[in-house]
Order: sequence, then C-alpha cells, then structure tokens
Amino acid sequence: MRTPIIYDVTDDHHKGWYCNITRPARIEAKHVYAEDLALDLIITSDREQIVVDEEEFAMLEISPEERQQALKTLGHFQAIAAIRDGPFNRGEHVHIDTGPSRGTAHLQTNAGTACRAPTTDLPRC
Repeated sequence: MRTPIIYDVTDDHHKGWYCNITRPARIEAKHVYAEDLALDLIITSDREQIVVDEEEFAMLEISPEERQQALKTLGHFQAIAAIRDGPFNRGEHVHIDTGPSRGTAHLQTNAGTACRAPTTDLPRC
C-alpha cells in the first residue's frame, strides 16, 4: 500500500497525491501482497493530473474485463480529484464503493493509508 499524499523531503510541504492501481490486496498475519496493474495517477498540488506507466499497462497480459476495470478505476480517481473529493480534499477518511463487494476503492488519507483499485472478479495475487 502507498499513501496518496506526497510531501517534499526538504521542507515537508504538500506536493500532491499518488494513486497506484492494483488488484485487491491479500492481507496475511505479517505481510500484505498486492499485484500492481501498472497504471498510476499523480495529482500535483496545483491539481494537474498525470497518468504514468500507460505503456506498461498496455503490455500487461490481462483480460479485457481487467483492463476495463482498471481504466474505470483510474477515471473514478480522476473524477473525485477534479472535484476535490475524498482524499483529494485532504480530509481524514473516505470509503468509496465503486462496484460489487469484491471490488471496491478504498481511499484514505494520513499515515499508512492507500488508494486501491476496484477490481471485480479478479484472481488474487
């Protein structure tokens, strides 16, 4: 898991947000496992949205349904960032359900929290 809030290491000012789109995490007693689906969304502090690793995502050997769900998730994060909702308003916590119970987007802010892609009916990593 990765925290969506990015701070500058020299003076600790807010630089933006980072969302890593993955399959749902598998949580065990001492470990957390997640399979990266390559797409990442960076939102700068001035609200510019940058999608990275699109070429890597295009080369992934995943089903059309998985690809569609990952892109849907990316669009969802972009939409809530555009209206400054969820973690992009720097609030304490939000849970956004974007699909069936097996595929939800969990968005939280502050230490140790993450963005997670809704990926329905995907095999666990």
